[in-house]
Amino acid sequence: MREELLRSYRKVMLARRPDHRLVSTFRDKLEHRTGQERVDFHAYLSWKIKEKFGYVSAQLTFQDFVSYIVQQGEQEEVLLDPHWRSLYQMCNPCVINYDFIGKFECLAEDVSYAFKMMKEEDDKEEDDFLFSSRAPATTQSLAHTYLSQLTPHQRLDILSKYLLDYLIFDYSLL
Repeated sequence: MREELLRSYRKVMLARRPDHRLVSTFRDKLEHRTGQERVDFHAYLSWKIKEKFGYVSAQLTFQDFVSYIVQQGEQEEVLLDPHWRSLYQMCNPCVINYDFIGKFECLAEDVSYAFKMMKEEDDKEEDDFLFSSRAPATTQSLAHTYLSQLTPHQRLDILSKYLLDYLIFDYSLL
């Protein structure tokens, strides 16, 4: 069944810089959540960080979060979360023959291109595929602010953990 789906459907994948994915996850899961969901996730991560390192800040920092994520083994439960799991592991781009692989950094253009590509087999008007996204410049600027809080060693740890994602999806290693 899976093989039939992979043969008969168009396959589109969107990649995102690994370090920017970590910033986005931290902001989404720990800064912008409200209510019980944020409390639960914060408590869970704080407990796991304390268990691993023997300490945790009163307010979970981006540095704490990154340290915890990059020091996880490949089979540890936390890495199964799709927000920070390696894209090459999650989406198998070396095994699955994707019709199109786009990048989050140029999301609007890539989604538009993917829809135009799919339109070959569809009668919908191009206007049916209008797409709006956050400005990549804003996202990149926010990522820079968070990543500047990290030590050079932590930046290297991110690079090491996600090296195949950087290479496969042609992201700068700097």
